[in-house]
Amino acid sequence: RLPEECAQDGRRWRGRASQRAHRRRRWVVARSHVVVHSGEPKIAVIQRIMTNACTGPADLSDDRLLIELRRSVADERTATARLIELLAEVDARRLYLGEGCSSLFIYCTQVLHLSEHAAYGRIEAARLARWVPEVLDALREGHVTLTTVCLLGPHLTPANQHELLTAAR
Repeated sequence: RLPEECAQDGRRWRGRASQRAHRRRRWVVARSHVVVHSGEPKIAVIQRIMTNACTGPADLSDDRLLIELRRSVADERTATARLIELLAEVDARRLYLGEGCSSLFIYCTQVLHLSEHAAYGRIEAARLARWVPEVLDALREGHVTLTTVCLLGPHLTPANQHELLTAAR
């Protein structure tokens, strides 16, 4: 089966033997459906199909699973810091008004489909990050969490930001 079919039918393979058999079936089908574009070697196309096809956590070795987990956590921290940075700029420019929302909170919940709790925390962190930019670095590096930022927010000032953020680590 091709990768699109694997994702659409949602079937999960159980056990290593059935996973190996599934991989062999994918190999046969992938070989029969290969289309070479712009002079790309056939083997490269097959390898790309094989590496992208329905790879889930169950297919990973223990070491690879732990590596992927750590990478995902780091990616999430980076994405959260970037989201807060972008929200701060949207708030500063009041771009949510042009989208038909009377507040950033409504924009986050109705347009971005964040939960009320997630929207509130991210908006608080975004507004704090405009005044205390070190918050974004601390979030990105994993020294503080979003909850910690919200709790420290009322107490942080540009004068004591380094001291409090260091103590919160």
